Amino acid sequence: MKRALLYFLPKITLLLVLTWMSSSTVRAQKFSAISNESKIGKNDIFQVEFRLENASGTITPPEFKGFEVMNGPMQESQITSVNGAITRQQSLKYILHPVKPGKFTIPPATASVNGKELKSNSLHITVLDVKSVAPTPPPPPASSLGFGIVPGIREGSGLKDFILSPNEDPVEKIKKNIFIRMESDKTECYEGQPVVVSFKLYTRLRSETNITSAPSFNGFSVTDMDVPGIPTEEKVNGKSYNCHLLRKVQIFPMRAGTFELTPIELSNKVTFIKDEGANSAVTNYLLQMLQDFADDNLPADQTVTQTANLKSNALTIHVKPLPAERVPPAFKGAVGHFSIESALQNEHLTTDDAGNLLVTISGEGNLSLITCPDIRWEKGIEAYDAKINEQTDKNKVPISGYKTFNIPFTINKAGEYHIPPITFSWFDPTSGKYQTASTEPISFNVSRGKGFTAATHLKPKEAPNLLSDSLSKIGLIILAMGILFLLTLAVIRRRNRHHNYTANKTQINSTAPEVPFKAEIPAHPLDKIPYLMDSASTEDFYKSLEQSLKDYLSSKLKIPPHEYSRQAVLERMDQCNVGIGSTQLFESLMNDLELGLYAKNFHTGQKAALYEKTEELVSLLNKQIC
Repeated sequence: MKRALLYFLPKITLLLVLTWMSSSTVRAQKFSAISNESKIGKNDIFQVEFRLENASGTITPPEFKGFEVMNGPMQESQITSVNGAITRQQSLKYILHPVKPGKFTIPPATASVNGKELKSNSLHITVLDVKSVAPTPPPPPASSLGFGIVPGIREGSGLKDFILSPNEDPVEKIKKNIFIRMESDKTECYEGQPVVVSFKLYTRLRSETNITSAPSFNGFSVTDMDVPGIPTEEKVNGKSYNCHLLRKVQIFPMRAGTFELTPIELSNKVTFIKDEGANSAVTNYLLQMLQDFADDNLPADQTVTQTANLKSNALTIHVKPLPAERVPPAFKGAVGHFSIESALQNEHLTTDDAGNLLVTISGEGNLSLITCPDIRWEKGIEAYDAKINEQTDKNKVPISGYKTFNIPFTINKAGEYHIPPITFSWFDPTSGKYQTASTEPISFNVSRGKGFTAATHLKPKEAPNLLSDSLSKIGLIILAMGILFLLTLAVIRRRNRHHNYTANKTQINSTAPEVPFKAEIPAHPLDKIPYLMDSASTEDFYKSLEQSLKDYLSSKLKIPPHEYSRQAVLERMDQCNVGIGSTQLFESLMNDLELGLYAKNFHTGQKAALYEKTEELVSLLNKQIC
């Protein structure tokens, strides 16, 4: 036994070192844009993915002119190591809906990697003047299913599983001890009804497994579910296996028909020990090594390494069309079971305020594809685009949660106003019938404000009646033009009066050396804010929060106070390679602050939520070097 150890240990040590050195191999960088469809109908949706491979950076999407963003951005990132080669992947995904028929080009996205800018390819999408041309979401990339060494040796496994006799075929032995299955919870469903698909690897051996062909989900929208990282023990035909759940998804059929889910294909590399006799000390020693080590660093003359290709079964899914009879007018494709509620964020409004109508759809089903219900606005109410807040549990079947549409609106005249019931319809696959629910009507009074016109940068959903408004406001326009003319004259005179002084001051300042802006970053920039939530007025709270954030960002991003602006912050974030998640959090925070300062109707709970959002942004940026 000692001689065997002395003979094998130097070789094993050398192989371990060489394997460790080879694991640092990294592949070339690649940045690409991928669409699952090039031709779609005007009612179809499709997916666009911007994928950055073998690099880590900030992805900036282009403008989606001609399309409406239904869902996204959805961010994914992963690192895999197979055969010593490291693969990194980072992606940004969107689900889009066309606005009108025609030919459109989605410009390249950009990715900032270590100070260098990469550009993806552009995408060309043709929107036909038909309802649908059968969209087909893309299959997930093979790397998303990949994993490295799979420990297959468990307690109770027979030694004969790891020992190769002289008359045994290693490929056949692998196929008897490793196989993969694709399973689904149903094979027949309605359009929009989820099907749960699982990919399971059963093994009695320790293998290095590669995905060589990923399954496709043509005709389905795909949502990944969480999978445990620890294998379970399952028995198949009386034999125990380690069962690894590789992937679990909910797939939502987007059209009726019969669909085949193609098999997943694997390449399995397995190391066997040559048969040296049942009681051989060398064989037992090698078996112990096989259990203890994480790779195949075993003596070549005592082992056999074999690669075998395995394929799972295919699945056929029959998708039934939704009933064509008795389709409610408010039906827009929701499938599941839902409820709807609506409320005003603040019922006490003046003509100076911006109101907010909250419409919440709760339940289970294809929540991500649900759009804002139609609302019949009373004359005199000007509504703007909704802000969407979605909270879902993707591990429940069907996906459950809620989606809230926050719709700002303004009113210029005092009086009593009404919002009629809002109707929402869906198809219930359990009962096989359409269902409809409506909210209660809302009545509220708007009092006259102090004369401040409610201004907003948001895009109105409907253009105002310019003819009637211009006739009623023509006097105000003439007065405003007169005041503007007088102010212009005053400004010109003031400029002429101080022209020489300004020129001299500019000349003096131009000779002074430019001093780079430096400011100490506050250690606790939001310390005072919690005390203002209850004690201070709403306006004081928002002003203090805005000022604290401004002071912090100015110092952190090295922006002089006189140059500070929302755009300046975004530009500096881009220069510092701040992640898109932090950038979007900042923009969302600024929108909330602007609305809060303007509307002045947020309660304490919303103040706390805004404070937490600001705290999260500060925490993220504190980890960033800029």
